Amino acid sequence: MSKLLPIINAALTGIILVIMIIVLIQVGSIRSTLNPETKMDENGEVVIPLSQLEEVSLGEDDEDEQFILKLMNEETGKNANVVLKVGVALDTKNKGAEESREVLKSQGRIIRDRIYSILVSKDLSYYKDISKQEELKQEIVLKLHELIGNEAVADVYFNNLIVSE
Repeated sequence: MSKLLPIINAALTGIILVIMIIVLIQVGSIRSTLNPETKMDENGEVVIPLSQLEEVSLGEDDEDEQFILKLMNEETGKNANVVLKVGVALDTKNKGAEESREVLKSQGRIIRDRIYSILVSKDLSYYKDISKQEELKQEIVLKLHELIGNEAVADVYFNNLIVSE
């Protein structure tokens, strides 16, 4: 029995080494499929480098990106005006980037209408609170993914956000 222990020990060590090699090969193949430029932030979300983003216009001129909203201020009961420009950024390394670019350009007015519907469905607090603005942007990104049929839209951003009460 004592003569078998070194043989069993060597066999188990060999099996463990084989398993470790297989795991390392799999991890290596997973890493090689990931874009080396893609990084994760502290929350585990993908951070896309600016060099990989492309701004895409929703319309033919600058005015097509501007939205003017008239919203009720729940606190005062008075109307408030919100003016903002919405920009869209594509991940150029996403396989659907070219398709997304074409859809955003050819269907810009329809997409603007869907964005407008989302914007006017929110109360004034979404335009005053930064965390709620981020929620709103994420909702728009998800709607664009749904409308376009892929996830090449990486970000939506607000420029010139003005709230007038």
